[in-house]
Amino acid sequence: MADFFFSLINTAVNCLGVKQLKLFSWILFSLQIAVLLIFSVLSLKMLITHQIHFNLISFYNNNAFNFSSVLQASGITILSFLGFDAISTLSEETYHPKKSIGKATILSILLIGAIFIFTTMMAGMVYPDYTHLNSDTAFMSILQKAGGHYLVLLSGLTIVLSFGLACGLESQAAVSRIIFSMGRDGFSIHF
Repeated sequence: MADFFFSLINTAVNCLGVKQLKLFSWILFSLQIAVLLIFSVLSLKMLITHQIHFNLISFYNNNAFNFSSVLQASGITILSFLGFDAISTLSEETYHPKKSIGKATILSILLIGAIFIFTTMMAGMVYPDYTHLNSDTAFMSILQKAGGHYLVLLSGLTIVLSFGLACGLESQAAVSRIIFSMGRDGFSIHF
């Protein structure tokens, strides 16, 4: 039933047009950033009040580092990020696409990378003994320690909306644009 609900909302927003899709995407992105900012502020507060301690192991742990694992994870990460292809498939909807598409792709990679590195480093300081965490719910346990029950609830809501709406919106818009472009250019699909 939730799939139907999310599909209905995604279709309605995409039918309203690119401007509404952009607005809706910014709202969902802002919610995600808000959770990360709250976590960051609470983590920094814990660091300042000496509830947690600064360590570089959360950034780089020589004993647990394995370059092969990094390469495997990088492959999965690259294939999992649908946002980058949405940048290029919606290039007809932007101003100066020859200049802005490449810049937007590179800038998004750098910003997302910086956010992930900082968040992971703070998470490692909040919960340095990660071996006792359940790998499926590890970040929720870290959020619980940093911000309590309400931060976990806000994060859960954000995750559901992000996967249910944000990913669906971008995927549907990107695929619709590809099919539109193929039809306009005279390509046909035969099943």
